[in-house]
Amino acid sequence: MIPRFVCQTCGSTVELSDTFCSVCGVRIEWPEPPSDQRASQKETTQLQPPANPETRLCSLCGHVNSAAAISCESCGAALANALQSRSQELRKASTPSRSIPSAPLQFFQSWKLTVILALVLIAVLVFLRTTRDTNPHTVAGLSPTEQQLIQEIEALRKHVDANPQDSIATLRLANLLHDRGFIDQAIIMYERYLEMNPSNADARVDLGTSYFKMSFADTTRSAEYLETAKQEMMKALSYSPRHQLAFFNLGIINFHTGDVKEAREWFQKCIAVDPNSESGKKAQQFLNQHSINNPS
Repeated sequence: MIPRFVCQTCGSTVELSDTFCSVCGVRIEWPEPPSDQRASQKETTQLQPPANPETRLCSLCGHVNSAAAISCESCGAALANALQSRSQELRKASTPSRSIPSAPLQFFQSWKLTVILALVLIAVLVFLRTTRDTNPHTVAGLSPTEQQLIQEIEALRKHVDANPQDSIATLRLANLLHDRGFIDQAIIMYERYLEMNPSNADARVDLGTSYFKMSFADTTRSAEYLETAKQEMMKALSYSPRHQLAFFNLGIINFHTGDVKEAREWFQKCIAVDPNSESGKKAQQFLNQHSINNPS
């Protein structure tokens, strides 16, 4: 049986070659060998290479220690590689693991999502504003009179949809839409009415006025709307040659397009019909304000 030697401090097993306990680092009290033997042992130890990759070499005295040793078994010095390994183990244990975000998570954390959400929000706001400005269903914030007008428009719309040949209701709906500011929808109803009653000069003038207003609402088609407005006024005059409001509106349209001479002629025709009417007075006032009474 091989004799077993233990550390007197911690009780760990020690070898005959150990100077310090490999566990607690306390010096092992061995009988002193002769001085020449100690020198020979030290020299041999210093030249001895590590037995295998699992051993730990003391950088101070060169002693090859076991893989579990923290302190040198020969000189008691702290083993650098042991401390380094222990430090790495502690860092690994204390550092939380970081998982690589999945592709969907990376997308949601990217700037692209912010841009997409911003564009969607802008589109929603534009849609809501457009709906609010053009949809006669919108009644929030209106006075009781305006709300009643909207309700009448909706009732007429349902009636006209159910009775498309009711020209009187169609014209009433067109006038209400025009007065409420839904010009594009008013145009549809005026044209539907005029298909049934093409000789109604008043409805022609109202349709021409609606196209004139559309030239301001949609500037990309302004010239087209202005020309259509002129045509509808001229059609009205073909059915009612002395239609004073048609004269007045033709004066306004031509003045707007820059044809001052043509505008003056239409205003003068308007005044000639009845200078004391509202249209006649406005025509004269316009001529005076813009100094276009006489040819330049």
